[in-house]
Amino acid sequence: MTPEESVHYQLDTLVGSEEWKTILPQGKGVIYPFNDSTPFRVAMFHQLECLDVIRTEMIHRRDNTSIAPSEKAHFCLNYLRQTVLCHGDRHLEMIVWIGNLFGGEWSIRKTLPRK
Repeated sequence: MTPEESVHYQLDTLVGSEEWKTILPQGKGVIYPFNDSTPFRVAMFHQLECLDVIRTEMIHRRDNTSIAPSEKAHFCLNYLRQTVLCHGDRHLEMIVWIGNLFGGEWSIRKTLPRK
């Protein structure tokens, strides 16, 4: 996969906020696979919801730095950290130096094919 910039899912626009709200299916990906009352959730939808929680928290704290981080944002950051550590993609990505912005920035330009 080669990541590319997108005009969709912007951090702090009204259109971006609406796109983030519609990324989850009805019921937020909760399913009952064994026909009983035990709910399960598709992990990808939990991860996407957590990204939106952190995005929203960033916007609120940017506008008012005295707001303490929410417990939900703390949970989501920890959940995503554990997900990446346990299920992270380990293949190599080629990176290219794109300038000296904020002390230097690297950009992912191409992903090496898996063998």
